[in-house]
Amino acid sequence: LPLYLLALVGHILAHFSPALGSFTNLTLIGRVLSALFDSGTIVLTGYLALRLTKDALPGRPHAWNVALLAAALVTFTPFQLQLAHFYAVDTMLLFFVEFTILACVMLVETEHLLLWSVLAGIGYVLAVGTKFSAAPLAIPVVVSIILRWYQRRDLISAITTLLSTALVTILAFLIVEPYALLDMPNFIQQVSDQGSLARGTLDLPYVRQFAGTLPVVYQA
Repeated sequence: LPLYLLALVGHILAHFSPALGSFTNLTLIGRVLSALFDSGTIVLTGYLALRLTKDALPGRPHAWNVALLAAALVTFTPFQLQLAHFYAVDTMLLFFVEFTILACVMLVETEHLLLWSVLAGIGYVLAVGTKFSAAPLAIPVVVSIILRWYQRRDLISAITTLLSTALVTILAFLIVEPYALLDMPNFIQQVSDQGSLARGTLDLPYVRQFAGTLPVVYQA
């Protein structure tokens, strides 16, 4: 997805300024996209906090304080500030993860069930299409459907929601990650190699800095 998005935006902008179609300028376009996605994450974080904070006072001042604090903490997170300056996929990934979590929260509460089940599926696919490590995000999607069923005890509605979300997920995944189907063996191998890299069983120079360190403790 990040490659297709950059190519698409670059192709559109090249109609207005041909120089923007060059590789060098594509990297600059990517930086702008990265900053936009990271800014969107700030907004989503604030809105998610606003939705989750219970506040019965007029104007919901407490909820707004929590939302602004959450947004501010995200805004000044050093790692996010760094990544927002480059077309690293992590800023896109975080935006779509945040969007999916928000859709899950809405899915539990909303009366517009079909809308938010579709948006949850699309958000999940866009996250996985950005980076496959987002695959476990399926868990909160399923949990949100279970919570909705638990609150309303409507099994038919829960099954319908699960099926519609799954259908949207499959169709959207084939659009944003077509080579998962067109070249499945290579896709599986690539994902497997990245998993081995994360577990330390695949030795490459740029991960040797982590060799011999204590897991979790080192990162902290």
